[in-house]
Amino acid sequence: MTILIAVLFFGVMIFLHELGHFIAARIFHVTVHEFALGMGPKLISWGKKETRYSLRLIPMGGFVRLEGEDESSQDPGSLTKKPAWQRLIILVSGAFMNILLGFLIFIFLNISTGTSTSEVTYVVPDSPAAMSGIEVGDTIVKLDHTGIHTMDDMHYFFYRNGRETVDVTVRRGGEKQTFSVNPQQEAEDGYIIGIHGNYIEHPGFLLTIRSSWYDTVFVGKVVYLSLWDLLTGKVGMREMSGPVGIVGVIGEAAQQSTLWLSFLNVLYLMAMISINLGIFNLLPFPALDGGRAVFAIVEMIRRKPVKPEHEGWVHAVGFALLIALMLFVTWSDIQKLIP
Repeated sequence: MTILIAVLFFGVMIFLHELGHFIAARIFHVTVHEFALGMGPKLISWGKKETRYSLRLIPMGGFVRLEGEDESSQDPGSLTKKPAWQRLIILVSGAFMNILLGFLIFIFLNISTGTSTSEVTYVVPDSPAAMSGIEVGDTIVKLDHTGIHTMDDMHYFFYRNGRETVDVTVRRGGEKQTFSVNPQQEAEDGYIIGIHGNYIEHPGFLLTIRSSWYDTVFVGKVVYLSLWDLLTGKVGMREMSGPVGIVGVIGEAAQQSTLWLSFLNVLYLMAMISINLGIFNLLPFPALDGGRAVFAIVEMIRRKPVKPEHEGWVHAVGFALLIALMLFVTWSDIQKLIP
């Protein structure tokens, strides 16, 4: 069951990602030779016009094969014949669809389970917040120089910076006030200031959209900060997870007391990973959509395209590095499963 859920889980995200590329290519009249879900040998294929649709053996990944995507072509429907701004839209549309999927899932979750805000509804007596002067009714708007919109923002801030004294800016009666607070340790590596946020069980339309937007932004922020922690050595490479590790997490998320809770947990996980996938694809790394987009932006600035063979070499090297990273992460995931 976990494997079936995982295949559906990844299939939805990959399908929407490739659908974004496909729709944008169609809009700008770029020839699409194949729309494929999965990798490796074809299982089934159909379509009699210019585009073939196929399902492939390995249920991971997918692609949209465009005319002139990786080679020079004089065909009017070639990607290389389109203006740089059109190519840029085609390249980023897949990531856009993944981020949009996460946003829509958050809308559903906030309608189904409610949402929280950074308005203070309870201050724990003798807590750091109480001693600093924070009161019920205050709305937390900033911690140091970091904007706060949800309780997740606040929890993540203390997760990263909890040991240090923090300036808490609140909105009280239409005015902003700032308090200096010393967080206290609640558990190992867990720091709090002693407040509860406002939980709204049935948010209205505007609050639902607002909360879902900030939930999406929060996940994106976590992706970039996690990547920064990885690059700076704050966390090790073995902390990364690939498809094998994610399948395990999906199985854990689905093992709840009721089918409804399992469904909501898996949906939340899908929202996070879909946004993660979208943002990761936008990184300016060769072979990723973001790396290809860099070449389109460079062309827009220079008003002159980079030679296709030069761009091809860069993406080939980037692809090789991505494959090496994928193999490393997969092996690391497998080692974690071995007692």
